[in-house]
Amino acid sequence: MMVKLSPQEARTEANRLVTNTLLGVMVTMDEKGIPQPRWMGAASMDNLRRIYCLTAKNTRKLRQLKASPIVTWMFTSDKGDQVVTLFGMANIMESPMATQQVWDRLIEVGRAHV
Repeated sequence: MMVKLSPQEARTEANRLVTNTLLGVMVTMDEKGIPQPRWMGAASMDNLRRIYCLTAKNTRKLRQLKASPIVTWMFTSDKGDQVVTLFGMANIMESPMATQQVWDRLIEVGRAHV
C-alpha cells in the first residue's frame, strides 16, 4: 500500500530514514556516462542539507565525482519497507575536522545497529 505524504511529511520521513540509517547506495557516473552504484557509509547531520561519506583519495568514485559531481543516493529502512531517493551535487571536502565529525557520526549510527 502506498501512502501519499505532503512534501513536508515526505521530507520529515526522509530525514528520519537517512539520519537513522548507516548505509546508503551512492550512484556516480563514470567517464562513459554509465551509472556506478556502491554501498557507502553515510551521515546526514543537518536536516538533509548535506549527506556526508568518507573515501580514500585514490578511488574511482572520487575521480568520477571530480569529473561529474551529480550524485544520487538511495536509503532503505532496516525492514526494506521504506525507500528514499535523493539527487544532488557532490562537494569534495578535505578538512580533517570535517572528516573526524563524519567518522564520529558514522560510529554513532553504527552503534545503534549492533
